[in-house]
Amino acid sequence: METDLLVLLKEEKNSYDFLRKNLNFINDTCQIPTLDFNGEIKTIPKQPCKISKNPGYIQDNIWHFYDDQKTLECSYREIMRIDDFHTKPGESKPLKDGQKIIFEVFEVICNENKRLKFSSVFAQIVSKLNQNVNATNENLHKPNENNCTPLDVMLISYDSVSRISWIKRLPLTYKFTKETMNFEILNGYNIVGDGTPAGKIF
Repeated sequence: METDLLVLLKEEKNSYDFLRKNLNFINDTCQIPTLDFNGEIKTIPKQPCKISKNPGYIQDNIWHFYDDQKTLECSYREIMRIDDFHTKPGESKPLKDGQKIIFEVFEVICNENKRLKFSSVFAQIVSKLNQNVNATNENLHKPNENNCTPLDVMLISYDSVSRISWIKRLPLTYKFTKETMNFEILNGYNIVGDGTPAGKIF
C-alpha cells in the first residue's frame, strides 16, 4: 500500500504534466509582448516660461546664490507629497548662500523691497544618510553580523513617461543609461497603485 506522501507526490507530478501538455504551461505564461517603437512622435509647442531668472541653484545639496542676486531676502521650505493631487508645505526657513538643504523637493521664495520677486520649486536627489544622520540609516553601508555589506542600488524612475515613449523621445539618454552606465531596464515591470511611489521595489 502506498503511503500518503507518495500519493501526494504522484498527484502533484500528474497535475504539472497535465498543465504543461494542455496549457503549454512553461512557454506561454507571462510572456512580455514585443512592442512597436516606430509610431509617430508628436511635438508639443513650447510654452513661454513665466518664472523670472532664478536667484541661484542647488548643487550637491548646497544652495548657491548668483553673484547679482545675493542681496535678496529669501526663504525655503520643504514640499511634502501627500498623494498625486495634494502636497503639504513645511516650515519656512531663511535661505543663505551655502545653505545645506536635505529636502528632495523644496520651494524658494524671495522678496525685494517687501514685494514678492521670485517663487519656484526645486527638486534634487538626497541621500537617506543625509536625511537621517542620527537614525538607523547611518548603518546602511556597515557590514552585518555575517560580515556582509548590503547592496548599493540606484533606482531611476521617469514619472508620467512610458517605457516606449522614453526610448523614442530620449534615445541618447536611453543609450547612455543602458550601454555606458550598464543599468538594467525593468522590461515588463508594472504597478497597480498611486503612481511611482506605489511601484517602489525596496
